[in-house]
Amino acid sequence: MNVTIALAGQPNTGKSTLFNALTGSCQHVGNWPGKTVEQKTGQFSYNNQEFYLVDLPGAYSLNGNSPEEEITRDYLLEKKPDCVVVVADASQLERTLFMLAEVHQLPLRFVLVVTMMDIAARQGLDIAEKELEQKLNIPVVCLTATKGGGIDQFRKTVASTLKKEIPETEKCSFHPLTYSIAKQLGDLEFPIWHAGKLLEGDTDIFTRLEKRLSQERWEKVRQLLPSASDSMAETAKEKHRWIAGLLEDVICKKEKAAAKKDRRYRFDKLATHFFWGKVVAFFILLLALGLAIAAAFSAMYPLYSIMTRVGLWLHQYLQDLPEWLISLIADAFFPALCMSAMMFCFLVPLFFMIGTLEDIGYLARFSYIFDRMMNRMGLHG
Repeated sequence: MNVTIALAGQPNTGKSTLFNALTGSCQHVGNWPGKTVEQKTGQFSYNNQEFYLVDLPGAYSLNGNSPEEEITRDYLLEKKPDCVVVVADASQLERTLFMLAEVHQLPLRFVLVVTMMDIAARQGLDIAEKELEQKLNIPVVCLTATKGGGIDQFRKTVASTLKKEIPETEKCSFHPLTYSIAKQLGDLEFPIWHAGKLLEGDTDIFTRLEKRLSQERWEKVRQLLPSASDSMAETAKEKHRWIAGLLEDVICKKEKAAAKKDRRYRFDKLATHFFWGKVVAFFILLLALGLAIAAAFSAMYPLYSIMTRVGLWLHQYLQDLPEWLISLIADAFFPALCMSAMMFCFLVPLFFMIGTLEDIGYLARFSYIFDRMMNRMGLHG
């Protein structure tokens, strides 16, 4: 019998890369029923056991603020997969662990996968995998899915997790009123999770529970609820405190990398300065343009020499043709082709330099420092 594993996590955490590394060509791509959101499912095997893998859409929370969040939430609540794999980015662990804070309350089996360990290593971040595992009390696997590192360990961890019993109760709450509200929800499934969502002001959960609960019980629940803004702020703060507590003594920054980061910070401050940022921008663009022109001329001269010889050869080779046809080919068509090739020699290095500036993140800072000037000219954004 196949077991179902759901991959959940925020966008750009390496979730789909992990899915592809596990399933290879054994996958199916379609749309979720009633949605225009892509649905990816696949299979992989380990120790003669088949695993059915579902790649849930990238979502920041389970609040239902987007189709992706709705799909992720409804799938976890209704389908109840045998194991939920929460994927987090090692280089941005504090931010991407927010999804774990959302789903960790549910009584399901969990495995935390920390991806992009190679990027974290380049940033000088060292993650204490065992320490994090002890704090969470769930299995933690650190891997680099793009290089296949840690995939076998992941399969082994999932297989061993599936042998454990499903937790009978929800694990934690992020508001002091959670348990009081949960008691009023009676025999409703996932009462603590639903109580937490009510305290967060989730309108969709409000509507669902209002229909499912009796009027008397619903009124008692409403009386317990504080103002929506206060409870939302308190819950969000508590989740961030919980994540900060998890990562305390788990992430270690190496001194050399910290020094590099400090240098990047100083350059960033200079590059976005109101006055000096424009000076830096002028010299960077001048350097980029100069390098592009130098590269263009180094290619143009040999190309021009070759084309000159080809032009003379064309005149000799076509001498038996009518004069007007020779002129059309050798004096019009071929020179136009040569000019296009010469322009190509300039455009390639120019676009390469622009692409490089964009990849290193400088163009975003360039647009920031010139935004006010562009606005005055009517060029917004």
